[in-house]
Amino acid sequence: MILFSAKKFYVLVILVVAVLFPAGIASAQNGNCDGILNTNHSSDWNNWDSLIQRLRSRGCAYADVGVTIFASGNPIHFQFPDFTYTIIIDSTGTTTANDFEVTVAMPAEVDWPFFDVDLGGANGIACGRTLANNLVCTVGSLPAGSHMSITIHATALFVRTFTATATFTQLPSNGDVDPRNNSASATVTVSLD
Repeated sequence: MILFSAKKFYVLVILVVAVLFPAGIASAQNGNCDGILNTNHSSDWNNWDSLIQRLRSRGCAYADVGVTIFASGNPIHFQFPDFTYTIIIDSTGTTTANDFEVTVAMPAEVDWPFFDVDLGGANGIACGRTLANNLVCTVGSLPAGSHMSITIHATALFVRTFTATATFTQLPSNGDVDPRNNSASATVTVSLD
């Protein structure tokens, strides 16, 4: 007769399960999405289109946010220095993007007395101007397939070329699949001609 304690038996069962079913196998059996969604790929990983295609073909849920920015006029004449920057934030993944920021680094050559936010499908938005002359918007959620926009009303202060850059930053709660669409810039030239 073989006698063994219950504690040793539980440890043995846990070890056998850990050897037979490592985390990679469990995620592979569960739609094979977890391993694909790991965006901490090696430095030579740059085939984002292939990654997104694999996610979609396997029916995986993923969040992705894209940012674009454009100026209402370019070039503009210094005699009529008012223009707008419009930033469009799209949720292009298959699931809601949660807890992220969009920062618009405004050039020192412009004054921007106010901005408008079109919520679109977004929720939990807080926007404000920083001491560094940037606009920062924190977004609680943006459902898949929806967008929001920000319009910054600006006035050129000098005759020169300047650039505003909008950047998406994912907060820790969930990842962003494709980093290629996380930043965009718009350049405006102010002239006397």
